[in-house]
Amino acid sequence: MEAKNLSPNIHDCASCSAEQAVRTEKKRVRSFILQQRRSWTPEQVQSGSLKAQILLKNLPEWRRAASVACYLSKTQEAQTNLLIDSVFQTRRRLCVPVFCQLRRSYFFSWISSASELAPGHSGILEPTAPEWVSADTRLDLVVVPGLAFDLQGRRVGYGKGYYDRLLVQPVAQAACKAGLVFQFQIMKQLPACDWDVPMDVVVTDAGIYRMNKMTNGGLV
Repeated sequence: MEAKNLSPNIHDCASCSAEQAVRTEKKRVRSFILQQRRSWTPEQVQSGSLKAQILLKNLPEWRRAASVACYLSKTQEAQTNLLIDSVFQTRRRLCVPVFCQLRRSYFFSWISSASELAPGHSGILEPTAPEWVSADTRLDLVVVPGLAFDLQGRRVGYGKGYYDRLLVQPVAQAACKAGLVFQFQIMKQLPACDWDVPMDVVVTDAGIYRMNKMTNGGLV
């Protein structure tokens, strides 16, 4: 499937007017993708999620990761249940995002069983008694949600900046960052600001996009 091009040639925010243009374009992308996503049936979500998760599990970065961070999926997102179950069945460590009300930001918490989870911020599952990942920990792989990704690894999220702040925390800075979405959420080019954190790889139900200068986000 051909990636869509919804954005002008805007790459950074050198001025207030450029920043506003990026914000406006991101808002348009969000509206477009949310409309597309609402049209998907539960069966399509389940089928697409299964294909994407199998592809991600076959990545060498996944196979060699001793510590994994993974989002807990919402209903219409690419589901992560297979990935999470896979980690639980091994000796690897898993952490998930947890919202800290005091600091109004997300941080990672270790988790060892799905029984530790309950609906938290915005109804998303979270550990009921977080075991915070220490600042000196260095994660190997972070599985990242998003509304859209482009062929250079740029990401458009829900507009709160939560993941941009999460991914620059020391525990995640050196980790391989893998976006997980459906193929219709891949765009040719997205607007971006200097603080947006790019992905190293994006996995969809249709294939894997690796981000480097040679392939320019080629499907592999």
